[in-house]
Amino acid sequence: MPETAIETLLGVDVGSTRIKAVLVDRAGVERRVAVGPTPFAAGPEGVEMGVDDLLTAVAAVLAALGPERRAAVAVGVAGMGECGAPLDDAGRPLGPVIAWFDPRGGEIVEQLTRSGGDGLAARTGRRLRTVSSVAKLGWWVEHGGRAPGGWLGVPELCVHALGGAAVTDPSLASRTGWYDVAARAYLSEVAEAIGVPLAALPEVVPAGSVAGRVGAAAAVRFGLAEGVPVTPAGHDHLAAAAGCGAGVADLVDSVGTAESLVRRLPAADGLDGEVLRAALELGVAVSARPDGEGWAALGRGPRAGPVLAAVIAALGGASLAELDAAAIEGGGVDGAELVEAALAGAALRVPSAPAGEVWGAVLEELARRTAGAASACARLAGPAERVLVAGGGARSLPWLRAKARHLDAPVWRAGVEAAA
Repeated sequence: MPETAIETLLGVDVGSTRIKAVLVDRAGVERRVAVGPTPFAAGPEGVEMGVDDLLTAVAAVLAALGPERRAAVAVGVAGMGECGAPLDDAGRPLGPVIAWFDPRGGEIVEQLTRSGGDGLAARTGRRLRTVSSVAKLGWWVEHGGRAPGGWLGVPELCVHALGGAAVTDPSLASRTGWYDVAARAYLSEVAEAIGVPLAALPEVVPAGSVAGRVGAAAAVRFGLAEGVPVTPAGHDHLAAAAGCGAGVADLVDSVGTAESLVRRLPAADGLDGEVLRAALELGVAVSARPDGEGWAALGRGPRAGPVLAAVIAALGGASLAELDAAAIEGGGVDGAELVEAALAGAALRVPSAPAGEVWGAVLEELARRTAGAASACARLAGPAERVLVAGGGARSLPWLRAKARHLDAPVWRAGVEAAA
């Protein structure tokens, strides 16, 4: 490393829409930031991406950081928690990464729900849906894929490509549908039901554990210094909560393609069945935290990213910044109808009103739905003292104002935007 180089830490966040990378120095000051698209694409089967396409996209984002990335002394990778790829015994991909929002796997969800019911849902911390890893991997095996020798989620695939072992962390494991969040152990009966050997699932280690070091080939491909330690850094929404310094009384509103409300659970001595059953009734997911120290509640907010993209397109393609500047609060437009249509993928019937009024109504409706998820978290973990908004949505001032009108605690913009 050149004598003038400043030592940095490299964080990578692989989201549903974008891949973000940031270099921060020892004082936590951002030195460089780069962003690129996540290479999901619609194909004959549905929305997916090849593992090599994913890694090529990550390499391109890291390259955009410039030569300063070679001064990084550690690398952590966070990201979406459900997507992953089956691997052979040598760690080579057997199939693509199917997008979590792709509808494949419905029959697997029905099968496991019939056999496991609420008992299984309580153990995994959430009701099974097609977004779960188990649904996608089960679909792949059922439709001709051979039983894998391994499986890794998206952040873990990146860690592995950088030189790390085939490991995951508790928060990422909690998103799969085959992990008991209270016992912190894999559910052998779920793996068996989808035809996957239990040994194929990665070892669970605390986020921040050294999974390995950047190897010679990875150093060339990703432009990093050889020998740098790499680690899984957690599920993106939980990593965002850690990154913005959330305390036990804070509710973190992590806004990306999807929106999650994150709140620590007061369960230092263990997570009992009563809490898990209450979470199910409230529609709140429960996850182990990335470091394995306790648990968190995750309220499911609206899929704001696709909604806003659909509204922007319907309004003629104006930028988000332009629409934010024109936003009108308290107009007569029905935001609920527009949000419902966007979530259903239907054509939007935009009323003959100023674009700013339409935009303001949509933000108001999204904020109202966020407040519903926040209320469910409060019933489980108690009222929050403040709300920290992180992610791309934190840049929108009218959206923050709308949230402040609907949420029961003061709303603050977090000091960091992304999980990285």
